[in-house]
Amino acid sequence: METNDQNSEVKALVVEPSPVEVVINEDGVSPLSLVMPPYEDMADIEALKGKHFSIKNWGLLAQASLLESVHAETARLLSKRQKFQQSSTYLNRLANLASIAGDLEAEANYLDKAVELDADQFLSNRVIENLLARRLDSEAESRLLTRDLRIDVYGNLRLAGLLAVRGDIARAEEHVRTALSADPLSYGARLFEGALRLWGGEYEKAILSFRIAAERRPNSAALHTNMAVAYVRLHQKEKALQSLKLAVSFDPLSTNAVIFLADVAHALGRNEDAVPSLRYLVQFEQANAAVWARLARSLLEVGEAGEAIAATKRQASLKEDSEVWNNLGVAYYRKGDSHRATACFKHAIQVGTGPEDDGFCLATTNLAILLAESRPPGEVLSYVNAAVGSADLGKFAARTDLAGIFQVKLRALVKSRFIRDAIAFGEEVLSWSDSNAELRAGMAIDLLTLHSLHDPNGSKALQLAESFSQYALHGPIPNKEMRVRLLNNIAFVFAEFGRLEQAQIYLQAISSEIHKSPYPTATSGLLRLRKGDIEGAEQLYSEAIGLAVRPHDKARIRQKLSLELGKALMGDDARKAVRLLKRAANEHGGEEGLANQATALLKLIG
Repeated sequence: METNDQNSEVKALVVEPSPVEVVINEDGVSPLSLVMPPYEDMADIEALKGKHFSIKNWGLLAQASLLESVHAETARLLSKRQKFQQSSTYLNRLANLASIAGDLEAEANYLDKAVELDADQFLSNRVIENLLARRLDSEAESRLLTRDLRIDVYGNLRLAGLLAVRGDIARAEEHVRTALSADPLSYGARLFEGALRLWGGEYEKAILSFRIAAERRPNSAALHTNMAVAYVRLHQKEKALQSLKLAVSFDPLSTNAVIFLADVAHALGRNEDAVPSLRYLVQFEQANAAVWARLARSLLEVGEAGEAIAATKRQASLKEDSEVWNNLGVAYYRKGDSHRATACFKHAIQVGTGPEDDGFCLATTNLAILLAESRPPGEVLSYVNAAVGSADLGKFAARTDLAGIFQVKLRALVKSRFIRDAIAFGEEVLSWSDSNAELRAGMAIDLLTLHSLHDPNGSKALQLAESFSQYALHGPIPNKEMRVRLLNNIAFVFAEFGRLEQAQIYLQAISSEIHKSPYPTATSGLLRLRKGDIEGAEQLYSEAIGLAVRPHDKARIRQKLSLELGKALMGDDARKAVRLLKRAANEHGGEEGLANQATALLKLIG
């Protein structure tokens, strides 16, 4: 009989979702007592503030020195104005310098004069870009509508962009189609077409558009990032990951692509695929908390807890809140430093805003799990009861990353020998309408164990097994290991109380785990024993003991074997039965309920 250990490890990290930008155009114009806080970590974080290099910020600083050269070159050209004022090339060059200097009005003035001299398409397009940069969208749209849109790819795409921003997708699609009529292989038109198809949920068609666009520009990071979005929507995450790897290879400084790569790699359990790109990016972009958060998460998942701690501190120096302190606690826990993990969780709770704050809630659950590993069960119960008020039960019960606190409470009640209270609490949780599927399954697993150990006639255990029998087979339990535990415990209960045919059905459902996992193997041994095959049962129990890793599991399975063999021999070999039952009653590290059953049988023998 197996207990539920699914939520017994500190593991809840918070990484704030980052929206993935779907690029429409790529021309660069639109683009719970008072505790001492963890002072050492706070000092580290404070020291990092203001020390983040960002290539974007560096670009702004570099631009200041560039402006001096721009102003000097502008002055030099203006000194020749009398000679070249009728040259569109000359005026275009002045417009370029004004644009670099950020003087959009001067740029517009130069461009208007250049267009008067030369109605060149290039210059006309520059006028449109200047109007858009000055947010004169209506004037830009009016000018675009005067052009011959039957052959003007640029004009149609610019109009489509303006319409899309206003939410007029249908008219935007018309202009994209007109652009494609003019040039079926236009990169910009196909990119736009794919983005609109993404918007409309036509993901396979979007991929087709992006593939055609790739014929013209195969090394576009934005294109492959867009394609990854379509693959994610189609639940083809492996293909999405490959597209994002291409995107990052073409532009390793694309924050959009690297963050998306990290999220998809994490969803696939392939965090190691994201670490190199994240490490490279933070060499140039250190002022983005979302990037540090993903680097910390990826490093933690690949076992680099020390580096993860350093990355989390970087994140905290940019955005310090309950979530980042929770994450720091998780990292210290993974490193084996429970003392600092506890301090971080407590500090997360203190700086959090209450149950509406994810970091606060996660730290509350993580601290409960951590306290359960080292503190007496009475202290753990006091903490849990104080930490989660009746008004917040629904929120904690509904989320798998928070509901572990209820498993902690039930286990603390059992360790305190408040068995009736533990059973009553487990039944209460099962009655909550908000309980998530994993919490329901976990509570059922533990209740089946408790009823089997402490209810001699098995009526409650059988009733619970029957009520969860179909749920265990077909219910929405997202975790395979938990489903196996529940099916195993149901099979155990049916075998324990003589429903052998039903036990066989549920054991068959997890037949692949027999000879592989300790408890299904032991349950198979119990079924053999109930059918009278003592030798086969002993072999399976011995195998199960060998498969078990934890000493407590080995002791429980060994204790159950001694108890069952003692029962089986009571009528034929009382002396051997007594020896086996005494062994079960005195099994070190075993289960108290099994010891009590063995003691009761010894009294019957006399």
